[in-house]
Amino acid sequence: MDEQKRQQEESEMNETPEYSFLQEVIKDEVGGTGKRKKRILRKIGVGIFIGLVACFTFSVFKPWVESRISGNPDEVMIPRDTKQTAENEADRFGKDGNGQKKDNYSKSVKSLSDVAKKGKRSVVSLLVLTGATIGNKEFVSESQSVSGVLIADNGQELLILGPTMEVGETQQIQATFCDGKKYRVTEKKSDANLELTIYAVKESQLEEKTAKSIRLAALGSSYEVKKGDTTVLLGMLFGQGDAVGYGVLRSSTEKAEWADGTYHILGAELAGFTGGSGIMFNRQGEVIGIICDAAGEDAKEELMHAYAISDIKDVMQFLANGESVPYIGIHATDVSENIAEDRRIPRGIYVDKVEADSPAMRAGIQSGDVLTAIGGTDIENFEQYHELLMEEKEGTHLLIKGYRRGAKDQYVAVHFNATVGNK
Repeated sequence: MDEQKRQQEESEMNETPEYSFLQEVIKDEVGGTGKRKKRILRKIGVGIFIGLVACFTFSVFKPWVESRISGNPDEVMIPRDTKQTAENEADRFGKDGNGQKKDNYSKSVKSLSDVAKKGKRSVVSLLVLTGATIGNKEFVSESQSVSGVLIADNGQELLILGPTMEVGETQQIQATFCDGKKYRVTEKKSDANLELTIYAVKESQLEEKTAKSIRLAALGSSYEVKKGDTTVLLGMLFGQGDAVGYGVLRSSTEKAEWADGTYHILGAELAGFTGGSGIMFNRQGEVIGIICDAAGEDAKEELMHAYAISDIKDVMQFLANGESVPYIGIHATDVSENIAEDRRIPRGIYVDKVEADSPAMRAGIQSGDVLTAIGGTDIENFEQYHELLMEEKEGTHLLIKGYRRGAKDQYVAVHFNATVGNK
């Protein structure tokens, strides 16, 4: 019996080591839980710091990133020209009025053919296309065509200035560049007053050949031209097709009145042709005029008429940046010092006409009023009024002061609160 008990105990002792590890107790490393908490908190802190740095970086560089990625264009600036005084004009042009002194004339100008060749690179043909599907075939017809000129690059688009065309919702505009390549364009901004439009072509569309062939036009000063100057005319001068013409300026001082301003109109004689659209260059290859029907609408002579480029550069800058041209809607005549004394009316501008549904009409301005100040600045002529208005933006509230004829033909002071609009 004792022997059996002893054998049983030995057997149990032999089996115990096989499962002895199950009896071990695993103890935490000294301070292990605390270290894990610190590591977790440290990672959370680093994450918060990185997040704050990322937020700050994004807020700082967001405008720059948006301008490069979202397609926000650069602002276009078109420098204004300085008008020549009578003395400066005589010194610059000489007595013959040919735009150059006789002694250096032949040395300072390029040949007309070179000017035309260079100018063609900046002239663009614009067509309004209408599509129609008959059966299984698609047909495209041309409904309008004008010539435009490349005036600016805003980093995203090439900008083309040209006459306004009527474009329906189902129609498209196509531009043909000097290399013959055709691209789709959009209307960026139009001005119904002068009937001019900026058209835009995305640079990402351009083929390498086109990009190397074209060039932005150099904008000259129409203040420096004189009657008798030779000009180069490019574009759809006869209503269709690209043409080259060499004309002589017969009119450089004529002015035409539109709402809120007067503009010089250049008239070039070109073998009896009139109308059409195109670009007028001087002998240095600079643009001095934009030929369009609107420019010659009230012209008395049968010439190629163009807006003088210096007078429309402010309009061009507004349109190139997608902004409306400031508009009040009055037609006026200067009240000179002599007229003011003879007729006993205040010095300023005499309102001949107020356009229907214009900001001027809504403000209460009437024909016969004499305006003497705009936005706190006194005005003595219509040109000064125009320059001050061009410094404003659409939506700006302007205080306009003036006088209105009252009882016994006496002028009484009046003022108007006008909101600058667009047309």
